[in-house]
Amino acid sequence: MKSAAITNATSLGAVLSTARTSAGLTQESAAAASTVPRPYISALESGKNTMALDRLFRLLEAYGAQLRIEIPEPS
Repeated sequence: MKSAAITNATSLGAVLSTARTSAGLTQESAAAASTVPRPYISALESGKNTMALDRLFRLLEAYGAQLRIEIPEPS
């Protein structure tokens, strides 16, 4: 299992894209499985920053905390 630190919208997007492809999903199939619209998945994976993400990362930095995602190895 891989573990990745997430420090901003760009790193979040890269990890989400890796996790999706490791799971064998396209953006379309991920959208269907999660009921999250494909354009939103695309925006996240491309590193689009939002006010909510910006606030989250600023809070994590202020707390000295770190967000990590664990990605299972492809099966």
